[in-house]
Amino acid sequence: MQTWDWVVVVSYLGVMLSIGMICKALNKDSSDYFRGGGSMLWWMSGLSTIMSSISLWTFSAAGVRVYNTGFFQILTYFMALIGMPLLIFYFAKRFRRMRVITSADAVRRRYGRASEQFWVWVSVPIGIFYSGMALHIIAIFVGAAIGIEIEYTVIALGAVITLMALTGGAWAVSVSDFVQGMITFVVVTIVCVRVFMLPEVGGVTGFFDKLPPEMTDFNLWSRPAIWIPLLVVTAISNLLRVANINDSGSYFLKVKNDREATRQAIMQAFTPFLPLMVFLPIMACTWVIPDLQSALPNLEEKATEGAYVAIAMKVLPTGMLGLLVCAIFAVQMSSLDTGLNKNAGFLVCNFYRDILRPNASEKELVRVGMLFTLLFGILIIVIGLFITKFRTLNIFQFSMLLSTLLQLPMVVPMVMGLVVKRTPGWSAWSTVIIGMGLGFLINFVWLTDATDTQNFAKFLGMNEPLNDIEATDLRFFTGWLAINIISYAWYFSTSLFYKRTSEAFKTEVNAFFEDMRTPIIDIEHGKYDDAQHQAMNLDASQYRIIGLLCMMCGGAIMLGTFIPNTLNDRMLFIYGGGTVVGIGTFLYMRYRRLMTKVKLNNTTQITELATETNE
Repeated sequence: MQTWDWVVVVSYLGVMLSIGMICKALNKDSSDYFRGGGSMLWWMSGLSTIMSSISLWTFSAAGVRVYNTGFFQILTYFMALIGMPLLIFYFAKRFRRMRVITSADAVRRRYGRASEQFWVWVSVPIGIFYSGMALHIIAIFVGAAIGIEIEYTVIALGAVITLMALTGGAWAVSVSDFVQGMITFVVVTIVCVRVFMLPEVGGVTGFFDKLPPEMTDFNLWSRPAIWIPLLVVTAISNLLRVANINDSGSYFLKVKNDREATRQAIMQAFTPFLPLMVFLPIMACTWVIPDLQSALPNLEEKATEGAYVAIAMKVLPTGMLGLLVCAIFAVQMSSLDTGLNKNAGFLVCNFYRDILRPNASEKELVRVGMLFTLLFGILIIVIGLFITKFRTLNIFQFSMLLSTLLQLPMVVPMVMGLVVKRTPGWSAWSTVIIGMGLGFLINFVWLTDATDTQNFAKFLGMNEPLNDIEATDLRFFTGWLAINIISYAWYFSTSLFYKRTSEAFKTEVNAFFEDMRTPIIDIEHGKYDDAQHQAMNLDASQYRIIGLLCMMCGGAIMLGTFIPNTLNDRMLFIYGGGTVVGIGTFLYMRYRRLMTKVKLNNTTQITELATETNE
């Protein structure tokens, strides 16, 4: 990193901190603070969801996989499209119609108070731990680019993220996601194009000519008996993920109505294309920079986790590396929101408000939410430091292990609870306990190490030794299959006890399903009352804030043309900054048109009222 790169990074962090203060005024109550009051527009919440979906896992953990397997990992990302029709035409609207602030509220409405509390006290530790791991991943990338110790990076970035989320809540996170999403799109596009322009790559034709054969022939790194089942498991997982209110479904709680939810779901269908532009340079890195450990000495044996940083540093001009660091920081913001704003919402709305202080004022709830956000920020920094010091697995293996052990059992009741009505309240928490217990047995008793995995492979008829990739995949889809079979079998078996549940429980469940069938539609024609004027003004505020921020950030990027570089390198700043400025200008003009409409309606109503009075 050179001086100009540092200027870019420091300026970016300053903008991120200011977003929290800008959005602070939008937080009137706990609903505003934890889900934007259910008033966000589809394009803002949609891009926030996309940013959360890719995260730094895409750059690092998945990047390791791409470095070794090529198009196989890309194919798993595009399998997310399998579930999109279900999301667009069925689940998206039903998520919004739940009329809840947090996903734990949905658990209470479907399964009762006991399951809600179980969900809170299981989800919060898991969410905080994942956020700590996410902070560790950021530190790996930023530390590799800047050349400073990872521990210092964890502390500094954790502090900035905490302050932004603390002051601005869900509004600040979503606004920052949109602005950072624009920056990320610009940077990954520039890196991808510049990599293909390298003489060592030789354009699209040269890229495919020089591509290692194992990146297109999956049989060269894994036997079909392993990679084909893994592909099937991935497809089913993506299909189930769209129906999980505790995952991407929680983002639909933020939008205004059914129409906005549907538009957001359509926008999410484009999610895999951004990772594609990240993965192609990583694949080229295998022959452009064959010695990654020398290129990234800070990462030592984990150098493949920084392959994207290495190839980006090779093609970016002075000053643009700082923008890359900003983009890397950007893509993890939504994931860290899971450990801060979202989990603070669980404790405030589903424990503090519901159990400890039922009569607490909205002002008090917001203050307590800020306190929990600060506490969780400190915790994720501590966890990030702990993982940095003691992690031995690569990030992909580590993520796969946590996914089967912690997250997978929680998917079953969250998905089935939206389509199956006749199960008792305890079906949720009992299913999770059984699934997690089985996951623990698989990972820490039966398949504890490479030897156990090799023996299991022999039991399945695979006599030749497994390589590292095959062992990881076999362990993952074995755990996935076993946990799913047992969890779903248990969940459906609990339906036998539904008749024994109380009438009050059945009434609440029926009301929950009825709400999911009842549309949320804004009145768009006729006279506007005060509430509708307020909603239109809030729409205008979103266009105005994000439009101005995009114009400001895009203008700052265009100032990079004054950095000493070649003419072609200077033009990169014009392209990048001009793109962001153009989007910001469009949004700001939309704000001006919307405000004109509000003023026109006000004038019309005043005229009609005066006419009625005269008559």
